[in-house]
Amino acid sequence: MSTKSISISTQNKLILLGLVISTVLIVGLAVFAITNIQQKISEVYAGFGEILTKTLAIESVEITKDVQEFDKFSTLQAHTRSIINSNNEIAFIEFKDADNKIIYSSKNDYPNRAKQALITSSSQMIVNDNGVKTNIGKVTVGLSGGATKDISHATRNSMLVVFTVAWLVFTLVILINTILITRELSMLHHGVKKISTGQFGYTLDDKNTSGEIKDLIHAFNDMSLRLHQTFAQFLSSNFAAIDKDGDGTISSDDMSNLTSKLAQ
Repeated sequence: MSTKSISISTQNKLILLGLVISTVLIVGLAVFAITNIQQKISEVYAGFGEILTKTLAIESVEITKDVQEFDKFSTLQAHTRSIINSNNEIAFIEFKDADNKIIYSSKNDYPNRAKQALITSSSQMIVNDNGVKTNIGKVTVGLSGGATKDISHATRNSMLVVFTVAWLVFTLVILINTILITRELSMLHHGVKKISTGQFGYTLDDKNTSGEIKDLIHAFNDMSLRLHQTFAQFLSSNFAAIDKDGDGTISSDDMSNLTSKLAQ
């Protein structure tokens, strides 16, 4: 296999480089954005757990303040069951007294559900008696994180779609820009080859070009026209020396000999 057939053109190298750089940037931005969003969602969810626990602690104090000690278990159990059965986010609720002994825990009634807890939050149960605050225990709530999973999953999918579209657009821009640049460079390369074969005065069309490439084409055309004028003056001044056969015309062989000498 020849070297030419396996070599990568400049255009393909530029395209590959652009694709690699754009892919790294897009993937990096996507990971950064998704990670930050999921972190914010987790923080908000943890805040929700704290509010829920504090609310439940206040409710528990209210519903048990006039209840006998032996009836607190059943009272808290009934209240907990009503909450858990109406809210899938709550994995378990546990009540402890001031000595850290369990009064009631839904882990015994809902063991499988309790295993789903990803976030736990605790709050003290405080009794306010004429301005005197007394800690009578605490309540701990375990949250399953189902809502955060759904939101994170939806957010991740949405962000992936957005960044994939952005990557495709970015890639298309790189591809088009690279093709245009290499096309213009190919035009210049073709023009230089024409000049090297003695076709002085050959000009390039600067249509659909801009910026530095357009200026370069203008400079090339100016150079080619100047070479044509200089060569025409040279032919006029050295006509006799060039016309070897003396027939008054410069044949193609005479021109070939001349351009070969100039090329040397």
